[in-house]
Parts: sequence; structure tokens; C-alpha cells
Amino acid sequence: MVLELRYKSTDGDLSGDPAADSLQQQIDTTHILSLLHLAAMASVSAIVQTEEGAQTQQANFWSMMPVDFVLIFLTPNQRLDDILGMMDLLCTSVLSASVGPLEMGKGPETVAYMIIEKLTCNLLDLPRAASTPRLIHTVGSGVLRTLTAFTQSQFGALQVANHDNAIPRLVTTLSGLVDELYDASDPVVTDSPAGSGGNRAAAHPPAGDLGADKADDADDADDADDADDDLVGLHRLIKQIVLLLHRLVADPATADAANIQSKLAMAYGGPQRYILSLSRIHFAEEDLVYEAGIDEETAELARELCEFVVTPDEGEGVREAFGV
Repeated sequence: MVLELRYKSTDGDLSGDPAADSLQQQIDTTHILSLLHLAAMASVSAIVQTEEGAQTQQANFWSMMPVDFVLIFLTPNQRLDDILGMMDLLCTSVLSASVGPLEMGKGPETVAYMIIEKLTCNLLDLPRAASTPRLIHTVGSGVLRTLTAFTQSQFGALQVANHDNAIPRLVTTLSGLVDELYDASDPVVTDSPAGSGGNRAAAHPPAGDLGADKADDADDADDADDADDDLVGLHRLIKQIVLLLHRLVADPATADAANIQSKLAMAYGGPQRYILSLSRIHFAEEDLVYEAGIDEETAELARELCEFVVTPDEGEGVREAFGV
């Protein structure tokens, strides 16, 4: 009931409704999720002997989990810890022929589609509580972690690859992240400790530059840090998306389902965003400050992804555009 009240509210804040606020004070949804996560983890390791051999209790656990219960936790008005908690919980749901709940009357493909749809919505329709770059990247990383968990099974990988909106949303998110990377405020470059050699780029300015009243005030420093560009989280999320896209597009088992050309055509500016974003990643120079977190492997995977949609002549034009 608390979840539904938040879902129907304007921004998830129930403090203006005394009755609803009192109810949410009594029902700790975050604690409930943590208990469910413990039970889910136990179901993964609990082995029972059946006629078909040794099996875990995952299917039993997820057969008791309603689909609507999972979906409402992934809506923007829920608490951020609850949204992330449900993403973590879903990581334990991967079975050979299903991801997410096992509900009577709903086929596993239908359930998977609904879960992936609501999950990937969080990449673009951000949770209301994700108000800083660090929190936004944390949400994105949670989505990518869950999708990557799904791809550990052939069934899950095919569901993600075949989904109408998953790949277009990943590409749109990647495009925004690359733009964000080059729009970030100037990182502070400081001398590295003796013996380490060279300089290092600090992902966040000193506490004083962030406007904290006292550099040694941990709370103020944390708040200021959250408001910063979060280059570390940005680099990590870019890498996660490139790795997942490569898994879906390059793997022969999922390439046909991914159908990258068709999927890109479904999104506004999809092909252009795809080529430009991946090209900027591929031609990024590791010794520069902004690109320092984009490793060689990610750059190489970006190049391979580009080759799936770019002809040799177009590829030559891209190289010329980047002065290579």
C-alpha cells in the first residue's frame, strides 16, 4: 500500500499527507527488501534433490513473487534505496528459462519483457531522488548490473537483445554520458605522491572549492562531493554500457535478436548517436584528463561496435573527422 501511495503521488513525498506519512513510518519498505534479498540469496545456495537431480530453491522463491510487486518498486517515485534494492534482488532471479518472477498465467517471455521495460526506463525517466550526477550514475550502474546479470543465461540474453527499447535506451544513455564527459568541469590535477611518478587527475575538487564551510566537515564534504561531476562513476557507466552492447551485438547467439540496425532506426537520431558516441570513445586518448578512465579494452570494443553499422568508406570519413 505504501508503494502504491508513493507511485500515485506527485514526487513520492508522502509527508504532506499525515495518514500516508504515518503508514510509511510503520512500514519500512527498505528493510522488507533487505530481508527478501537475504531469502533470495539463500534460495540460490539451498540445494534439494529432485527427480531431475539437485536443484536450487530459486524457482520456488520467485514463484511467490508477484510481477506487479517487482514493477512498482522500479517506478520513479519510490525511494532510491528501494529502487536499487529491487535491482539487486532481480540479479538473483536468473534461471535457465526465466528472469524475474514466475507467475501463473504469464509466460516467462512476457514477464521478462515487462521487467526489462520498467528497468531500462530508469536510464531516461530517472528516479525523483536521483538529484546529483553521482546518484544518477549509481542508478544507471544498477540498471546495467541487473541487465548484465540477465545475460548470464542464454534466455535472459535473448530477452534483453530482443527487447524493443533496451538497446535504443542504452545507446541514448551512452550518448548523453559521452556529452556529459566533455561538459564536465575541469578536474583538478595535482602532483602525485612521491615515487608514483607523473601527475594524477583528481575526480573531485578539494572540499574548499566545493563550497564546504570546513574541509574537515565530513557531512559537508560528502554533500559537496555528490554535487560534483563524478568522473569515476561516469567512466564506469560508459564501460558497462559498451561491454553490454558488445555482448548483445557481437555474440552470434544474440546478434540476430539484437538486430542493431533495426533497433537504432527506432530511436530518434539512433544511428548518428551510436556512431558518434562510440567513435569518441574509440578515439579517446588515455593520457588526457577526461578520457583517463576509458581503458584500451573499452575503446577497442567501441571500435568493433562501430564496424557493425559503418561501411569502410564511412569509417574512413569518421577517422578523418577525428584527425586520425
